[in-house]
Amino acid sequence: MDKENKVYIRRQLGASPEGEQDGQYIALNEISRLHWDDITGGFQKRTPYPQIMGYVDPADAPKVRCSGRHDYSRYGIKVCLIRSKTSSEVWEKVLQVVPECPYVKLPTCTKTILEILGNYPEGMTRKSLREQMLQKGYPSYRIRRAIKTMGKDGRITLEGSNFSPNQLVRQSAGKEGDS
Repeated sequence: MDKENKVYIRRQLGASPEGEQDGQYIALNEISRLHWDDITGGFQKRTPYPQIMGYVDPADAPKVRCSGRHDYSRYGIKVCLIRSKTSSEVWEKVLQVVPECPYVKLPTCTKTILEILGNYPEGMTRKSLREQMLQKGYPSYRIRRAIKTMGKDGRITLEGSNFSPNQLVRQSAGKEGDS
């Protein structure tokens, strides 16, 4: 197979729910709207870290091994670009098109939460903390996971229901920094 100017794609990052792991090589110019995302197409699985995604024309469904059981977005079939199976020359072309990953420059979510809470010794509501984190560019699922983890390991104190935006969140005494 001629892999020149082709990128390896899959519908999911890893194995699909049917257990199919193989992807497909496709010409880079057949993929549109390249962007960073952490939600795949099809089954809408979250990836452990942001991936470069793009869209392929629905007419190419058999070529990208798409069953068609899911609605296509208005852009087509969403696919993950797999760096490890794509030549470095082609990957460089991908990186020239895609803007820098927005998540790369952000400090860890837990570190930012502790910095914010350090400015509020009496604590703040979960809603206020969430709003500040969203403004800084953190996805809501990461904020939720960080608050839950930090509450369990004692870095922060949570008072009230986890489902309430008025839950009080405060940095635990003696717990500073992101350990």
